[in-house]
Amino acid sequence: MDKYLLVGPIYDDSFLAKPDESLKEHTGWVLMEAEKLFLIYGDHFTDKEKQLLKIACLVHDYGKINRLFQEKIKKLQKSIEGEIYHNFLSPIFLNFEALKEDFSEDEIKDLVTAIANHHAREDETPKYVLTDYYEKNLKDNILQCFHTDMPLRLRYHRYLWFTQPNEMGKVPKSWGSYAKLKGLLQKCDYAGSAHIENLEIFDRQKRDEFLEDIQKRKLYPFQSELMKLQDKNVVAVAPTGSGKTEGSFLWIGKDKGFYTLPLRVASNAIYERARKGYSYDEVTILHSNALDILAKEDGEQNEIETRYETTKMLGYPLTITTVDQLFKFPFQAVGHEILFATLTYSKVVIDEIQMYSSTILACIILGLKYLVEQGGKFLITTATLPPIFLDYLRKYVGDDQYIYREFLPNQNEEILRHRISLHGTDFDDALVLEQAKQLKVLVICNTIKRAQEIFQRFHESTSSVFLLHSAFIKKDRQKKEEQILNFEGPGIWVTTQIVEASLDIDFDVLHTDMPLIDNLFQRMGRCYRKRSYSKSVPNIYIYDSKVGIKEKNKGFYDADIYQMSLEEIKKYDGQVLMEKDKLDMIKRIYTYESLEHTEYLNDLEDKIKSLQESFPGRYDKQKADEYFRDIHDYVVIPESVYVSHQKEISDLISEYQESRNIERMRIKSRLLDYTVSIPFYQKSFISGPVIANISRALVYYDEELGVIYERYNDQFE
Repeated sequence: MDKYLLVGPIYDDSFLAKPDESLKEHTGWVLMEAEKLFLIYGDHFTDKEKQLLKIACLVHDYGKINRLFQEKIKKLQKSIEGEIYHNFLSPIFLNFEALKEDFSEDEIKDLVTAIANHHAREDETPKYVLTDYYEKNLKDNILQCFHTDMPLRLRYHRYLWFTQPNEMGKVPKSWGSYAKLKGLLQKCDYAGSAHIENLEIFDRQKRDEFLEDIQKRKLYPFQSELMKLQDKNVVAVAPTGSGKTEGSFLWIGKDKGFYTLPLRVASNAIYERARKGYSYDEVTILHSNALDILAKEDGEQNEIETRYETTKMLGYPLTITTVDQLFKFPFQAVGHEILFATLTYSKVVIDEIQMYSSTILACIILGLKYLVEQGGKFLITTATLPPIFLDYLRKYVGDDQYIYREFLPNQNEEILRHRISLHGTDFDDALVLEQAKQLKVLVICNTIKRAQEIFQRFHESTSSVFLLHSAFIKKDRQKKEEQILNFEGPGIWVTTQIVEASLDIDFDVLHTDMPLIDNLFQRMGRCYRKRSYSKSVPNIYIYDSKVGIKEKNKGFYDADIYQMSLEEIKKYDGQVLMEKDKLDMIKRIYTYESLEHTEYLNDLEDKIKSLQESFPGRYDKQKADEYFRDIHDYVVIPESVYVSHQKEISDLISEYQESRNIERMRIKSRLLDYTVSIPFYQKSFISGPVIANISRALVYYDEELGVIYERYNDQFE
């Protein structure tokens, strides 16, 4: 690699990279991390990609030999007047004539831009200043450090795509190839700086045992087929009960994998299944509350800290996560390159894709395009796939880039699970209460407010009624989730859409507000989940309440899709609903022709266009996170909870402020027990901060009902 530099390797140990580490040592550590990466996942990279990463790792901090940086680091200062940041000096050490012999101009631009931007800073230095800076601050140190002088060639800027932030700069012809190189460089640099023992951990024997354990059990046809397609991108449609989770693990096989789901609760369940159900300890969990789970696991403090750091650096061979943690990178925000780079040598599973908003769907579509271009692989597995998604997948990823498989049970062998009945606008209280005397009855409402009202209505007639939604503080919600999972009945549980794909529950009867058709099928999966239903009376009751339909900036269900869903379900009123019937309805509603003039499709088109017009630096990480999630919520302690638990909360705040590292994480985890997330449009209730990312909110809280959006005052004390 020396031929690609104007100077050789670093000889002098006296030049520092950090206060406690020489530049020579640091460079060695970073190069070693690259070699360890290639040792495990080298088959996923071309020879050129390996070379470019090694060159980047070798030269990325050479700019630190400048006199002002060395003065700053020795004096332990954060800044020093007149300094040009080292990342903008490092590219001048490259031998561009030698690089041109082996690499294309675009590859050289990727290399130079990755080195210059491996720290997110804006280069405001006029080009003519470099010559003077070189003479005063670099020339003598170069001679001392490398035992040779260097030709004065400072015009590296013509090889830059841009410097951060890129407001008006050139956009890379292939953002993916640049981001992959930059992300890998940053990953190796971070691991080298932190002296992380394993940038990537992977025990092949443990993975073999994990896969063998799955295969010992009876495999469904769906699972066997996915094993045969391990080297392909796959879109697979299969009904509930087909073994999608284990099938996805088998498709990942011996590669690095990320399993994504829409909800944290569902992610937690899959994580527990892999870690405890199959005793596979090289799996981790990654979502906004993942630290809470990891901090509670057994182990010494340093072990948990290492586990958490490795999780954040995506170092585990299998990560269970929510989709918002991965598919942020289409925004090309500075700081998301490590994430994208890791996914390019991984396999990504996307479960229940029909549950995502148009914003998230746009990110997934373009994200898969970038991943496939750079070598990543994907599996989409779902019970109901909107055809419109396949249209966009063909357009942006390419019809020849994936295999489509549809697994339907043989009609003669299919378990009959659901007989439906369509009703008026409101729940039939008398029917629900009568059924609840002997059966487990599930009532799903479209909004939290409606669920609270329905619960109170039923509670006037029976004590065997319970409520679950997302507006309970964490410790209360966890208790309720455990109760519903272990509920043996008879009685009633009133819930919201949080049970659609998050909890493995099985009720005898479902009464539900009408949602969109794909949400309806998810809800139906909570009733007679795997049992056969042979009675002539319905076990699924659907009510045309029209709650939640978008109207004048309120609601969340597209009105046109709601009406189409309602018209489709009417055709099957009183009938047993087969899996093929469900797929046929989805295929009739979610086509480009059906949705052409709907708000849903217009929004999807706008989101894709906006992402396509993006460029590196247009969004920072925070804006991308907010835009992507499409959920601007706040973590708060309701004022009535704060008042009633003031001593416990105050003690935890004091302990948090006095502690560090994993202990601070554990204390925050205990503090989060008193919190709930409230939507952004309720931000007027927020009264002030508690600790980082946790606020107080002037709302009342009831242990039975959850958050009540009435301003807290004396009447509640």
